Amino acid sequence: MVSSRRGCIFVQELPGERILFQLENTSPNGEIQNVIKAEAELEQLRDARKARRDRQFRDATGRLQRSNNAGDVPPEVATDKARALQFYTRKWDADPCGKGEVALRRLIDFHAPEAKRRGLLWQPSPSTLKRAIGQRGELGVRPIRVMQDMRGQTPRRRWAPVIEQVLKRTVAWYYAKDTRTALDAHAWIIRYVKHVNGIGRARYGDGWKKLPTPSDETVRRHIHEAASLERLAFLLKIPVEQVLSRCHPRVSRKDVDGDFIDFFGVPLRARYREHARRRVSPRALTISPHHRALHDLRPFSFSPETLEMLIDACPVCGKPLGWSTTAGVAFCERCVDKEGDPQVDLRDFPQPLVEVDDEAALRLVADLVNPDPIVRRKALANVDPSLVPFGPGNLFELVIALARAVATPPSAPFMKLRHLKKPDDFGFLTPDLMARAGRTLMDWRLGFYALADAMRASAAERPGYFGVRKEIGALRLLARQRSIPQEMRDLVKETIAEDMERTAHEPAAPRRRALRHRDDLIDSQEAAARLGVKGGLVGRLARCGEINVIRTEGRRSLVLFKASQIEEIQTVRRDMIDGMKAARQIALPLGALEALADAELIHRADGPALTMVSGKHQYRLSSLQELVAAIERTRQAGTGTEAHRRFNAALRRLPAGEKPWVAIVWAILSSELPVFGTDGSGGLFSRLLVEEERLRVLIETVGARTGIDDPNEPLAYREAAVYIGMSEPNVSWLVAAGLIDTTGSHDRRITRDALARFNEEFVHTVEIANRLGIHLSCVKRTLAQRGIAPVCALRAGMRLIWRRADVFGTESDP
Repeated sequence: MVSSRRGCIFVQELPGERILFQLENTSPNGEIQNVIKAEAELEQLRDARKARRDRQFRDATGRLQRSNNAGDVPPEVATDKARALQFYTRKWDADPCGKGEVALRRLIDFHAPEAKRRGLLWQPSPSTLKRAIGQRGELGVRPIRVMQDMRGQTPRRRWAPVIEQVLKRTVAWYYAKDTRTALDAHAWIIRYVKHVNGIGRARYGDGWKKLPTPSDETVRRHIHEAASLERLAFLLKIPVEQVLSRCHPRVSRKDVDGDFIDFFGVPLRARYREHARRRVSPRALTISPHHRALHDLRPFSFSPETLEMLIDACPVCGKPLGWSTTAGVAFCERCVDKEGDPQVDLRDFPQPLVEVDDEAALRLVADLVNPDPIVRRKALANVDPSLVPFGPGNLFELVIALARAVATPPSAPFMKLRHLKKPDDFGFLTPDLMARAGRTLMDWRLGFYALADAMRASAAERPGYFGVRKEIGALRLLARQRSIPQEMRDLVKETIAEDMERTAHEPAAPRRRALRHRDDLIDSQEAAARLGVKGGLVGRLARCGEINVIRTEGRRSLVLFKASQIEEIQTVRRDMIDGMKAARQIALPLGALEALADAELIHRADGPALTMVSGKHQYRLSSLQELVAAIERTRQAGTGTEAHRRFNAALRRLPAGEKPWVAIVWAILSSELPVFGTDGSGGLFSRLLVEEERLRVLIETVGARTGIDDPNEPLAYREAAVYIGMSEPNVSWLVAAGLIDTTGSHDRRITRDALARFNEEFVHTVEIANRLGIHLSCVKRTLAQRGIAPVCALRAGMRLIWRRADVFGTESDP
C-alpha cells in the first residue's frame, strides 16, 4: 500500500478484517514502525485516492525490479517510447517467441504496421525489447509505469550541494559591486572553499572529504547565466519574456538548413547579425540618440531610417566602435579625456546618402525585418501575392539569395553562389542591388524576368556552351538552395521554366530539347531520326555550310537545325537515286546518264542532301521515272523483225568509242528510231529491241558525243564494255591480259583515257568483220593469209584481239 505521504509494505492479515503493514522508511532512531489498518478503512482511502495498491514486480531470480520505484504514470502523459515498449512487450506476452536478436527483430517487423496505425512510431531494438521483457513487469502484467524510464530526464548534478550553494553566493558577491570582474569572483570562491576545508579538517580530521574548487570558466558561466534574464529584467523593469526576445535566441527550422535567430519575431540567419562592432548612422543619432536594431544586420550598409551610409569606426581615431565599454551611443568610447568624458560626437560626422532609382523597393526590403510588426505587415501588403505566404524571414532570405546570384562572377564555379560567410563578404550587397531584388518581391515574375535578362547580357563571359547554365548563370541555383523552403524552390523552378519559354525565340545560347520550347528547331538527334540516318551524317550536313544552323563553339557542341530545312532535305533524299543504281535500272552507262542530265532529259540532285551520300553522281528519281515512262510509251509490243537485236547487243556490234546518247534517246522518244520489247525484270534498254542498221546510220549521222568528261574519270566494267563494243566479261579478260591499263588501286578501276588508248591500239574480231564485210569465221583465215597474227586469245583460242595497225595500217578509224 502507498499513501499520499509514505509507503507501507504488507506483512500479514490480523483477526477482525485488519491488516498489518510495515512502513518503508524507519524512524530516525532506527526503530521499525508498524501500521494496522482495517479493510473498510483501506477501501475508503482508495476511494478518496489517498492510497493505492502497488504490485511488487520481481525478476526470474526473485529480486525486486527497478520498476518498483517508479510512480504511477497516467497513459495520457506517458512518453511515446514507453507506450511503444508496452505495446511490443504485450505482443510478446500474447505469443512468446525466442529472445534472440533474429526472433525479436521478426516480431518487431511483424507488428510495426499495427503500431504505426496506433501512432507508435518509435521502434525498440531487439536488445531493448529483450531487457524490457525481463525487467519491466511480468508475463501478462505490463503497466505503463514500469515502462517509463526517467534515466537522464532530470538535470545532472555536477557539483556537491555545498559547492552549489557556494557558487550562488559567489554570483551574489560578484553583482554586489559593478567594479568586480569574473576573475575577482573566482579568487573569492577559492578563498571561501579553502576556508571551509580548513574548518572541516579542524572539526572532523581525516574524516573530512576535501571540497573541490570550481574553475574560472565555471564561475564565469554561472555569472552569465544569472545575468542573462532575471537581472536584466529587473534593471529594465520589463518582463523576462521581452528580455529573452531582445537577446535573439536561436531557433530551429526543419524546412531549411543553417543557424537561425529570432530577430523580433522574424527568423534570420545568425551570420546576418553583426555582434562585434557597433554600426551607427550620425543622422539617425541626431534624430534620437539610441541604437537601432536594424543597424546590426550586415546586409544593410545604410540606415533604413535616413538612407545614410553606416559607420562602424570612429571618424577621428579610426578605431572600431564596440560594445565592451561605452561613453554613450552617440560618442566614441576610445576618444575620452582624463576624466573619461567623450571628446568625439559621432553626430558631427554625417555620411553620404544612398541614391537609388527604386527607393520604394529598397525600403520594402528593410521593412520586412523591421522590429515593429505593424511595419512588417504593411511591407507584406506590397509583396506579390504568390510570395506572401512565405513570411518576412523567407522573403528576406530570398532577397539575399537573388542578390548573391546576380553578383556571382561569371568565372565563379558553376555550382556555387557568391560566398557570404565572413563580415567582409557582405560588401557586394549595395543598396542598388538590394533594390533590384526588392522589386522582384513586389512583382515576382516581371522582376525575375528582368534579372534573368540582365544575366543573359553577360552570357558570353560565362563558361559553358549551352543551356540554362550558360544563359542565366547562378540564378538557376536558387532552385537548389537549401537556405529557402522547398515550396519557394519549386516556385523558382517554375518561374525559370516560364522565363525559358518566354525567351524561346531570342535565346542567348543554344538550348537542349527540354528548354527549347520551339517546334521550328530540332537538334542532331531529332534530325537524324527524321532523316533516317546516323548521327555522323547529320554532323556532315551541319558542316556543309548550305543550311542555317545554330551551334555552340567548343568540344561540347550542340547543333540546332531548322525543321523546315530538314523536311526539304528529306524530300530530296526520298527523290534521289545514286548514279550506279540508276545506270543499272535504265541499263545505260553512267556516262550516258551524265549526257542526258546535261541535255536536261533527267535532272541531277543538288543541295545539302548530297553531303549525306557517298556517290559522286546523284539524280532525281522522279525525272528518271518520267524518262522511262516516256520511252515505255513509244515502245511497240512484240519482238520486231529478224533485223532487230537487243539494244546492248546492237551497240557492241557498232564501232568502239563514245556514243551520242542524247541523240539516241531523242530518236527513240520521237519514234525516229522505232523500238520493240516486252516487260521484264532487267533494265529498260536491256529489254528494248532495235534495228541495228538504223542505229548505225543514226550514230554515223550524228557522230560521237562531244564534250567528253574528265579522261581520268573511272568507269564501271559495264560502261567500259559499251565503250569498246564488247561484252562485259571480255573487259575483265582484257585487264588480266594487260591490254587495258587500270588505276593500280585495290579496286582496279578503268579510266576513259585507258579505253581510248585501247581502241587506238587494238581491235576485236567483230569490228574487223564488220569493216571488211566478211563473216566472223573468215576473219582469222583472211588475216592469216596476210601474215597477220592475233595479239592474244581471251578464251581458249576464241575472242581474238588484233593490233589495229597490223589490220588496217595507217587508215583512220571511222
